[in-house]
Amino acid sequence: MKRTRKTPRKERKRIVKVQVVPRPPKGKKAPDPLDPYAILDSLVRDHHTDLAQARIAVAWLLDVHADRDGRLKLGDCKKATDLDREFREFDIVILLNAQTWKEFDPKQRLAVVDHYLCRATVSVDKNGENIKDERDRLCYRKRLPDIVEFNEIVKRHGLYLADVAAFAQEAIKHLGQKPLFPAAEDAAKE
Repeated sequence: MKRTRKTPRKERKRIVKVQVVPRPPKGKKAPDPLDPYAILDSLVRDHHTDLAQARIAVAWLLDVHADRDGRLKLGDCKKATDLDREFREFDIVILLNAQTWKEFDPKQRLAVVDHYLCRATVSVDKNGENIKDERDRLCYRKRLPDIVEFNEIVKRHGLYLADVAAFAQEAIKHLGQKPLFPAAEDAAKE
């Protein structure tokens, strides 16, 4: 016997958590400072020349909450799959936290987009040659960050890994500089 509800359930709609950012038309006089494409294009031109041929899309991450450790995701970098490339004209998608983007100053926006562009690179074979697919499209891959380490491990064991030591040497050059993100300041105190 099938059970029926006396009062119908209130219909809930699933929250959409991603929204494509349309690329502004070319020839627009003054770029909007909130437009991530203006930042992306200048960074690719000046620092990420390996991505010059990449078709990069930008999307907003909506309704983002801090994780259980209190860290808020600022964005992500996604490599398009073969299926994605068949349906859409992009190779890479840079996802940006829509809420924090509005609150960031220009230097913070630049740093975030630069970080996620560093996550993408052209795939190369063992001879260092660019890899192309059978349709003659460049292939891309997602890079890992240079270091993944805990503060307490460095406190207890020092610079025990070469990548951590190299990162520390580079960081020392910027010791007097105030962090762009206040949360980074708080994490450094722990």
